[in-house]
Amino acid sequence: MHREIIQLWKWLISAPSDPFPTLNELSELSQTENLLAELILERRKLLNSLCLQGREPGAEVQQLQFDRLEIYDCCVEFLKNCKPENQFGGVDFACLGFIADKNLPFFAVESVSVLFFHCLTKNSEKTQALYDRYKDYFNANPFIKNGLSLRTELARVDKLLSSEKNLLGLLPLFVNTFGEIETFTAILITLLKRGVDSKAIIDSSLLHQFLAYNFVNLDTEDSEIKTLYKNLTLFPEAAQLIANAKETIVTIPNYRVAYSLTAEQREGNPSEIEPLNFKLVFGYERENFQKLYALFGEMFISCALVHYREVKDEKLKNLLCTYFEALPPQQLAERLNQTGRYASSILPSLAELISEAKLNELINNNQGALFYLLPSKPQLLKLLNEPETLKSYLANLDNRMEDSFLVLSQLMQLYRLIDKSLRPLLYVPIFNLSLSQTSLADPALIRLLAKDALTHSTLIKQQLENIATSLKAAVQQYFLAKESWTQEDYYFVEDCWVENQRKWNFLKRIMKNISSMQDFPTDKYAFYAYLIKVLIEEKSPANFELESFLHEVLTIKRNDSEVIAEYERALIEVFVKNAPLRSICSSLMAASTCKEPIVKLICIRSAIIGKYNILSLLLNAKEVNAELLNFALSEVSSVAKWSGGRFFYATKDDCTQALRKATDAIELEAVKFLCSLDNMLTDEAFSKALFWANRACQWELVMLLCTLSKDKKLSRDILSKVLKEAACLGQWTVVRELCNAERASKPSYLAFSKALVLATNASQWEIVLKICSMEDDQKPGKKEVSEALELAARHAPLEVIQRFCAMSGENKPSSEALVNAMKKAIYYSRLDVMQELCAIVTENDPQGKSLTKVLEFAIHLDRVEAIRILTDIPSEQNKLSPECLANALKIAARSNRGASVEALVQRSGDKQPTSELISEVLEIAVRARQWEIMKILAKSTSSENRANPEVTFEALRIATNAGQWETVKILCADGNLTAEAVSYVFELAIYQGPLELLKQFCTMSGDNKPTPELVAKLLRCSAAYSEKREVVELVCQMEGDNRPTRATISEALQIAAGQRQWKLVEIFTDLDTDHKPTSEAIAKVLQGAASLGHIDIVQRLSRMTTDNRPSSEAISIALRKAPAELRTCLKTAHALALTREKIAKLKNYGKVLKEKYPRSDDGQRTQNIAVDLQTLVEQFTNLVLGAEPVDKEELCRVQEEFKTTFNKAYLTMGNHRAQWKPILLNIAIAASGIGLLLICGKLFFDGNLFFAQTERQNILENIGKEIAVVAKVGS
Repeated sequence: MHREIIQLWKWLISAPSDPFPTLNELSELSQTENLLAELILERRKLLNSLCLQGREPGAEVQQLQFDRLEIYDCCVEFLKNCKPENQFGGVDFACLGFIADKNLPFFAVESVSVLFFHCLTKNSEKTQALYDRYKDYFNANPFIKNGLSLRTELARVDKLLSSEKNLLGLLPLFVNTFGEIETFTAILITLLKRGVDSKAIIDSSLLHQFLAYNFVNLDTEDSEIKTLYKNLTLFPEAAQLIANAKETIVTIPNYRVAYSLTAEQREGNPSEIEPLNFKLVFGYERENFQKLYALFGEMFISCALVHYREVKDEKLKNLLCTYFEALPPQQLAERLNQTGRYASSILPSLAELISEAKLNELINNNQGALFYLLPSKPQLLKLLNEPETLKSYLANLDNRMEDSFLVLSQLMQLYRLIDKSLRPLLYVPIFNLSLSQTSLADPALIRLLAKDALTHSTLIKQQLENIATSLKAAVQQYFLAKESWTQEDYYFVEDCWVENQRKWNFLKRIMKNISSMQDFPTDKYAFYAYLIKVLIEEKSPANFELESFLHEVLTIKRNDSEVIAEYERALIEVFVKNAPLRSICSSLMAASTCKEPIVKLICIRSAIIGKYNILSLLLNAKEVNAELLNFALSEVSSVAKWSGGRFFYATKDDCTQALRKATDAIELEAVKFLCSLDNMLTDEAFSKALFWANRACQWELVMLLCTLSKDKKLSRDILSKVLKEAACLGQWTVVRELCNAERASKPSYLAFSKALVLATNASQWEIVLKICSMEDDQKPGKKEVSEALELAARHAPLEVIQRFCAMSGENKPSSEALVNAMKKAIYYSRLDVMQELCAIVTENDPQGKSLTKVLEFAIHLDRVEAIRILTDIPSEQNKLSPECLANALKIAARSNRGASVEALVQRSGDKQPTSELISEVLEIAVRARQWEIMKILAKSTSSENRANPEVTFEALRIATNAGQWETVKILCADGNLTAEAVSYVFELAIYQGPLELLKQFCTMSGDNKPTPELVAKLLRCSAAYSEKREVVELVCQMEGDNRPTRATISEALQIAAGQRQWKLVEIFTDLDTDHKPTSEAIAKVLQGAASLGHIDIVQRLSRMTTDNRPSSEAISIALRKAPAELRTCLKTAHALALTREKIAKLKNYGKVLKEKYPRSDDGQRTQNIAVDLQTLVEQFTNLVLGAEPVDKEELCRVQEEFKTTFNKAYLTMGNHRAQWKPILLNIAIAASGIGLLLICGKLFFDGNLFFAQTERQNILENIGKEIAVVAKVGS
């Protein structure tokens, strides 16, 4: 039966739509499933029973196993291709059978897993229920567990790539996931699901690169390549991709074996895998950017930076700027370090994306990674020029071993760019890093450190001391601290010496004279001698067993051959360098069979290290003959590895040649040694040695030869060449020695002439004075003296200038040089030098042409003090003519040199410029609109030499039109101005002139003062502007006959009130002169202020006491226009005005009486009473309307006085009852309106006071009663 079932399954898989050849009841799927399940169970039971019986697997058992596996395969294939509604049941059925079969082989387990994930793709909910049912089985299955993890990763990758449209554009990023198999698998499945064809994936070489990347573990079962394709089998979408990968054959680079992309070895010779050549392309949306960063991390940022460097897209720039802006300073610094170490080519692009604010944040956090941005961020250099900032950066510098070269490069670049004052801060880290990594010391680094080595000699000396101290400490630890020594102790010390020797050689490349600073062994034999020297300093030479130490510790054995062995070589070094052990060394070397080579080598080593006393000892002791010594020394050149070619011949015949050799080798000690020999050198030998030393620019040697040859007659030509070269190269010690007057031979005057110029230019004043003091045949020439004088005028001491001026004869400085020196002295403000030179020029310049040139130069630089010195020379010495001075003044004016003009104008006596000259200069200044010159001319001239009025008026007109009021003010101070000029300027100044100028015009009192019309115009124009208050006050206070009239002031008052300039109104109303405003004008202002409700002005005008105060009628009109809050004040003012007017009538009545009855005094008394009443009313006004609170006692006093005065008026005017009764009545009524009503009332009701005696008074009583009634009504 099972054969038929298998055939049925195969038919269902291959062509489910075609009819089955022998169609029967098994064609129903449900029946097929049941029968298949029975068949599986039956076969499994049979197989288990056969196995339990212990039978050997025969043909029957093998057939059963084959049938079972074939059924499994058919089941899986069918369920993958049948209808979706039938899949879940089939999977459930298959899993039930497969799980029960514990002996299922591995590939069958994979089939179950594939079947499970296939179903999970088609029906996830039912598959989840299936998973819950068989959870233990699935969790124990690593393949399924890995598949579930893949599903999770796939969901994550699919979500993060959902915003990207062009997935193949991300190939450069996919390459970076080769090490993460799950992520790479999820990316491939996502590509397939998003419609990317499997052929396109193959053609992209992505899988080729994956194969090359994981080629190392190609043959292992758990290799990355096999894991990838095993993962892909869980996804039906990947079937075609797997198939194409199996068919694609490639060759790994550098291998000759062909493989498929699935790591299966194949036959053939296909092409090698080429590098991936795709550019990154992705969408520049913010969401997509964030998702890609979440998926690929920092690698995405690095790729995006490379991409931005190529495309320079603005959207991408904004995204990257936002990303870097959000990074904390520490992470950004780490990004800079990583980029600088591994991707320095994108540093400029990264620098472009970092904002100024982020830079400041990095600065505040002292992140040394900012050094990477220096080439692209020039503003950082300005920030790093702050000492504290630079120190912080150096303290936080990322100094790792793997990037020491990069750090050194950055520091060197910063060292060249930064301010020179801060270079010492950088020199130290560069020096320390180079010393710790001497392998990085290239020529550029050596040149940089050597350039400033002298400046940092203290640091270098400290390192030398540290090197010496380190070696001494090792010797102390392994030798001096022990009683006995072993070879191991020596090896430890030797390792320390080798390490320090490396540093020593590095320091020697930086500072050439390092060997004279510290005694450090530079080779192996010198190290032997150094070690022995230290040991014998601890122990006495007698107790030190040298031979034992050489044999047992240094492992150096004696050699009986005729060639110098290491044993003898060590003894020679000890002999040369350790004087206390020389006798021991001599006895040990005496047994040697190679005595002559040893002597030769002693001579050679003595010459090499400068121990010339040993050579002298050998010669004096006659231990060697001259021939042997000569031969030994001649061999020095053959051992250049020791000395670098130092050699010389110490024999009498070759002394000259030996000196030259020593000079060439720069052997100072050798030169001294040769010069001290009995075989004295000839003068010619000294001259030649000096020539060769000068030619090699070995100035220390030149100085030595010059000192040793002081008493010798050397070649003048050679000495001249040496002097010229030394002066050109700044070797002033040599120049000073050659200028020594005690020398037997001296250079030529031409050499001294050139040295004079160079020494002057280098400020070597001691040498300059020496050269100027030379004898006749060595005195410098006239041309060089002149040139040196011009150079010295800048900064030489006065003593040097005087020495130049004191030179006479043919070599004295020329007139042109003196003039040029004076010009330089003026330029550098050296007045003492100028005065010294001025006397010489005056003597040598009878026509004054030179002084004229100097004066014009001083004017050009506007140097006042120099001009005064030139113009203040006494008349008998001064060669400057009046025409020359006049021309100089004109030149100064044309050049707009104000200080020079002032200095030339302020001359006194016969040097004072004339009025015609001042007028001409003023015309020049007017044409050029040189306002400062005009002011100087106006201020610096007097009445005797000021410019004529016409020129002054023209200057005034031009300055006024140009608005140069300061100039106008100074010009107007000239009393020579015409009235026309004053009127012209004053009229223009009315509108825009400054206050000080207007004050100046208003205070003028001569015939040229402003006209009354212009003054009136000024007042009217100023009344409309509050800022011209001072002008108004000034005009109102004028006393001359051109002051404004009363009508003008009244008009100005109304203008100010119309423009609501109340401060100006106060000024006008405070006037108490004959030119104060009229009462009509005051009345109009009051009415206007009342209508506007301006209480301050209303109160002010109401309190006026002058005769131009407003009348009662005017106040009445204002009262009608005023708002409610002003009416009380105006009513009081109206009553006061009315009272004053009634009292004025009484006064007028007294005047009439006086005229009508001249013999009677009633008229005068009436006038006096009126005045008294008026005074009391004014006092009352001040009490009631004043700003201070009302004084009640004072008010009562005024009331009592008014009562008494009124009574007096009544008695005085009793004889004139026809006229005075109405007047008093009006006064009483008016008085009642201002608060005097009670007084009047009591007065008239008190009959005894007024009407007690006569009938006439009784008749008037009725009138008094009427007055009282009126007063009562008024109250």
